[in-house]
Amino acid sequence: MNEPNFEAAGITVIFGTSRPNSYTSKALLPIIDELKINNVPFDLIDPSKLGL
Repeated sequence: MNEPNFEAAGITVIFGTSRPNSYTSKALLPIIDELKINNVPFDLIDPSKLGL
């Protein structure tokens, strides 16, 4: 079986709220770590940084 080609793919990770220590951010942090370890390209959208 061929390995997936992650070079052509990207993932967008969205924190669901701007609240500090939200459950969404706690759940996504280990996933982000795995993406980094496996060199998978991703974009992070953090509402707390958007000045809404």
